[in-house]
Order: sequence, then C-alpha cells, then structure tokens
Amino acid sequence: TIAFILINQPSTFFRLDKLMSLGKVDERLHFVMDQDIWKKYLFKYGQDKIKVIKTDLTNFRFHSASKTYQYKFNNEYINIYYSIAAKAGMTKHMELFKLLYGNDIGKDYEFDFLFNEKTIRLAKKVINNLVFFYSRNAYTSRDTKKLNLCLATLESKWLNDYQKNYTLNLKIKSKLIKYKLSSVLKLFNKSNQLSKSAQA
Repeated sequence: TIAFILINQPSTFFRLDKLMSLGKVDERLHFVMDQDIWKKYLFKYGQDKIKVIKTDLTNFRFHSASKTYQYKFNNEYINIYYSIAAKAGMTKHMELFKLLYGNDIGKDYEFDFLFNEKTIRLAKKVINNLVFFYSRNAYTSRDTKKLNLCLATLESKWLNDYQKNYTLNLKIKSKLIKYKLSSVLKLFNKSNQLSKSAQA
C-alpha cells in the first residue's frame, strides 16, 4: 500500500518511460528518495501492474557506515506523509504529525505531485491508514496519550470495514483504560478473542 511500502530498492525496476514521468529524484531527501519515487508511482499508476518475482537479484551489506545503519529515516519519511496531508487539505492530520514528531516536520520538503480529485481521495485513505496503524501501535505499547490523539484525528470513513471495526474496538478500550476499568477491559478482550475463534 502507499501507507506502508516495504521495498528492496536495489532489486526494484521501473520501465524507463514510467520512471521519467515521475520527475527527478528529490535531492532534498538523503534517506528516503526511493520512497518518494514509489509513492509518486503508486499515486499515478496504482498497484495493478506491479510484478513480484522470487529470484534473488541483489545482496545487501549492512554495516556501520551505511545509511540504513544510521536509523535517520523517520523524519524524512514522515515529511512525505505530512506533505501529502497538506496537499489533501488534512489540517487535523498535519497537526497530529507535528505533535508526534515536532514542529520541524514539513520544512524544506514538498511532495512534488499534482493531485486531482481522485488522488486526493486516495491521499485521505493513505493518511488515515497510517494514523490507524499508529493507533494500533499506541494501544499495544500502552501509550494512551498517543492512542487518544490518533483516535481523535482518525476519519473512519476513509478506512476499510476491518479497520473501522478495529477502530471502534480501540475507542471502547481507550475509554475503559481512561476510567481504570481493567477487569472490564480483560473481559472485552476475551470476548473479542472468542468471537474471532468462532468465526474461524
């Protein structure tokens, strides 16, 4: 998906005409320029023509001088989402990113893509998908402040049915945590697990 692109960049190939249509590599980005290109590709062409093969095409050497080892990807990565949210007019989501990552988010970078009505709708799905993921992580790590911020920002209409149901469960759980009803929370979790087992 556009919200979570896990790619092996050295083993990823584009048709030259498609790559050229996406514009130049954004040299303002030091760590995630491949993510910038990938997101532009997915916004413009979708996922239908992506082919995945099971052949090993490259080897990757992970060492102390490599960019990957430096773990500095996150701010640049969030900058892309922040700019997408800005272009889609998602002020509330932009504010959430600033609260979570600081006021420097969004500086010195703009996602260079011309949005239309269709891609703005897609952008709203992408950004809300990301916030949904943050909500799940916040609940798992027991970060109730982050969980409540995410749930207050999340626009469920842009989620799929599974995500909408999960979000509703998270909202119930956050209220139970807020009112220190841990025994009810355990019962609620157990009821959900039994329901999933019955469906399987």
